[in-house]
Amino acid sequence: MKAVLPRTLIRERRRAALPQRQLADVMGVPQSTLARIESGQRAPTFISRRKIKKALRDRARGSVFTFYVA
Repeated sequence: MKAVLPRTLIRERRRAALPQRQLADVMGVPQSTLARIESGQRAPTFISRRKIKKALRDRARGSVFTFYVA
């Protein structure tokens, strides 16, 4: 797997001010899975890529945490 995706993912997650655990929660995956994706040890599935993109886009719009409020 190319190193571009992990570096880009880390940069964009940090830009969105999302800790790894919160992004993993939003994606519905364990934090360890996201850590492996970010380290390049695991290639994200198509579905994971879509979840990452949606979470970061929603965060940019200010709506990532809407389902945490109950």
